[in-house]
Amino acid sequence: MPICVRRGVRMQVLEWNTRDLAARDRFPFWHQTLSQTLVSTWPASDSPADFNASARLFDFGAVTLSTMSHSRLQVSRPAKLIRQTDPEVFQLHLVLAGDGAMTQAGREARFAVNHLLLIDSSQPWQGWRGAGRGPAESLIVQFPRSSLGLRSDMVGRLVAAPFPARAGITGVLAAHLRQLTENAGDLTRQDAEALGAVTLDLVAAACAHRCEATRALAPESRHQALLSLIHHFIRQRLGDPDLNAEMIAAAHGISVRHLYKIFQEQGLSVAGWIRRCRLEGCHRDLADPLLRARPIQTIAARWGFSDAATFSRNFRAAFGMSPRDHRHQAADDAWREGTGLD
Repeated sequence: MPICVRRGVRMQVLEWNTRDLAARDRFPFWHQTLSQTLVSTWPASDSPADFNASARLFDFGAVTLSTMSHSRLQVSRPAKLIRQTDPEVFQLHLVLAGDGAMTQAGREARFAVNHLLLIDSSQPWQGWRGAGRGPAESLIVQFPRSSLGLRSDMVGRLVAAPFPARAGITGVLAAHLRQLTENAGDLTRQDAEALGAVTLDLVAAACAHRCEATRALAPESRHQALLSLIHHFIRQRLGDPDLNAEMIAAAHGISVRHLYKIFQEQGLSVAGWIRRCRLEGCHRDLADPLLRARPIQTIAARWGFSDAATFSRNFRAAFGMSPRDHRHQAADDAWREGTGLD
């Protein structure tokens, strides 16, 4: 089946793929499905008989997140189509593969991999997406225009004005979006709605940063953006055994006291959160069959544990078994799964 919908306790996921359709039906199917689920457009292809595409769409409540892979195409959304149907949304595209160009709001823009691009459904636009070899790939966040919390003139400066996802809030946003799509299948609907609100705050923070208008953000959005920046900073430095609250606070221009307060609101200490992230990394690596020959202490040191006894004690407290027992259990589970034994 070209379309698959998964519901239940988990979040709703919509998937579709053209590979099982007759060649003549692929492009019309893609056009119809995309227009019904996101924003209605008029696409065109130089070679519709060779067209292939797939997509996954995740409902995060406040935002809709989708991943797309497709052959080269041209797309337009003229004024006539906007008058017929306009959901009044913004789309923020993270380009994963291929390049492209578009025209909207009097701007002509070229964009490439790792660029973020904002599109307004209420203004006419046209453009193309493609790749030299392989499909064009994008990750798209769609949300109501009214939900961003920034003045329309500020956001208007960003439409059809692509910018790179680098260090800082734009890099954090890009990493957050990638992690959402990788882990979406394991989220409950309640988790998805909470993460949708976080995603919208990060999008707003990235847009405000780009406009140099972070003071225009709601306090909740500024707080969430700072917390995400801090989490990202910590995750990038878990292997540093000297990582501490003073280093983290200094890197973000806040006092250690303020940092402690931020983490208190999460119900964790700074050291406790760092320790938990390190232990999760060790837990994952110890179960990885590709790392089975690597000594346990080497893995522990990679994640910032310089003392073997401290690591073993913390690991047992967190997971109820020793690192060695966890590694053996993971290997046994993998063998049973591979042989079909329970």
